[in-house]
Amino acid sequence: QMLQKTKLNILGKITAVTILSAAAVFLLNTTDAKAETINVSSERIANTEASYAIQDALNQAEEKATDSNPYRVVVAPGTYELSSALRIYSNTDLVLDGVTLTQDAGSTYTRNILKVGDQNDTHSGYYYKNISIEGGTLDEQGNSATAIKAVHTQNFSMKNVTVQNTHNAHLMETAGVDGLTIENCTFKNQLLDTKDVTYAYECIQLDIPVAKHIEGYLSEALQTKNVKINNCTFDNAPRGVGSHTTFLNVPFDNIQITNCKFSNMKSCAIQGMNWINCTISGNTITNSPRGIAIYSVRDFGTFLPSTATAEGGVASSAPDTYVAPAKNQNINISKNTISCSGTDPYASYEPLAILLEGMNLTSASKKTSQSDSVPAGDYFISGAKVTDNTITTHGHGIRFVDTKNSSITSNKITCTGKKGSPFYGIQLREGSTSNSITKNSIINASTNGIYLNTKSSASSISGNTVKSAGKYGIDIEQASTTTISSNKISSPAVNGIYIFSGSTVKTIKSNTITSAKKYGIGLDDSTVVDLIQSNTITKPASNGINVYNKSTAKKIVSNKITSGEGFGIAIYSNSSKTKLKSNSIKSCKRGSTNM
Repeated sequence: QMLQKTKLNILGKITAVTILSAAAVFLLNTTDAKAETINVSSERIANTEASYAIQDALNQAEEKATDSNPYRVVVAPGTYELSSALRIYSNTDLVLDGVTLTQDAGSTYTRNILKVGDQNDTHSGYYYKNISIEGGTLDEQGNSATAIKAVHTQNFSMKNVTVQNTHNAHLMETAGVDGLTIENCTFKNQLLDTKDVTYAYECIQLDIPVAKHIEGYLSEALQTKNVKINNCTFDNAPRGVGSHTTFLNVPFDNIQITNCKFSNMKSCAIQGMNWINCTISGNTITNSPRGIAIYSVRDFGTFLPSTATAEGGVASSAPDTYVAPAKNQNINISKNTISCSGTDPYASYEPLAILLEGMNLTSASKKTSQSDSVPAGDYFISGAKVTDNTITTHGHGIRFVDTKNSSITSNKITCTGKKGSPFYGIQLREGSTSNSITKNSIINASTNGIYLNTKSSASSISGNTVKSAGKYGIDIEQASTTTISSNKISSPAVNGIYIFSGSTVKTIKSNTITSAKKYGIGLDDSTVVDLIQSNTITKPASNGINVYNKSTAKKIVSNKITSGEGFGIAIYSNSSKTKLKSNSIKSCKRGSTNM
């Protein structure tokens, strides 16, 4: 008998392919209604159409699969052009080894290749579950459509999949997902226009389910959590992985991005917003203006939970009011290799390797088309560890903004920017307090090797090596630190250690400073509360230790100053009395001390 097909509804769920007689052979290679595998052969696709044949198998899986009896839909190798988006449901594994799925090429096509759930889905919570994609290539052929969308989903995984070729659209978009695992996948060739930007920056976007950002799903202030992206490749795109939207008081939780390769990112390799319990480790980033940037809540892209409730009708327990962030947000950025170059064509971001940036709002932000009004409050980042990263940067190396109770340890930073340009090896700014900076290597910083300013503080700046800084080796300006100790500073263009503009340091001790072009250690309108002790200063072009402009240093003891072009120690009359003891000063051209 000849097979006849019903009319397929491509606007809703595609109906199963039917036959004229029960005695006829099914289009799909299934012989047992309880079979766990449904094979979609190339012959069956040729007899119907790829979208219909594959969707019929996915629909059968939806009807029959359970938690204890999941289904596998296996598509025969080949290249197939789809006429509609495929939709996948719970407890289904779609196997695409050797398969390339494409959409019709043309700017008028905005169809996804694969979408979790119905076209206009109305389910809430983590409704869909246990879905996986194995192998294959999903190619949008330059269309302005996200290739893969997964929302309201639990345990979604992808392995050995290539996703490519979108224009002004993400390659993959998720929101409200608990358990997202992506391994050994490739994401490439995502084009985003620099004019009329659509904000579709990320290859993999961790988004939020609100109408302005996720079409075809119910709005809900549902948390994304338990994300693992491992051993993936990202090439030729604006950003690799990230989020630029969030719900107030609903952070993205447990985000792991490990052992991935990012190359030729136009904006940033990894850019997160409101992430906690986050690990970014073992990644290689090349040819990107920015490497890793983690923001707290921002005044752009932040929506109130009540907005989603009003749109979707699902109540949220998260408040719309300011709630102080956790003191330990457990953010770990380690063992990444980052090589920065170029400038961001989409926004005026400064080039840098690693950024952690909080936001302190003294008054509520204005509501815009891209954000609700964010309540006043200090949305700081806290409890971050940035360790053992190898960085080459033409901009900043590591920058903390309103970041507290965190550490920067054992990083190797090589700066390639023009000397004198306003970039720093390591910088703490805008109230970044109670941090530590230890055992880092900084070479050729454009300006300062280590720079604290604008009411920031460090418990310790110790064991760092700073070579050939464009201005100061270590600079404390309108800031404070407890101890500056055991650092090795060589050939700074101006001062080795400079404390000025109302700054406070408790102790400066056991530092080695060589060939400073001005002072070894300089104080200007600042205070050393305890002592300057046991520092070794060689060949300063001016004074070894310089205290002036109403500065205070309680004790200067046991320092070794050799071969200076000025005084060994100079304390000017408008500075307070200082106790000098056991200092060794040799071969300084203007003498041992100037009081």
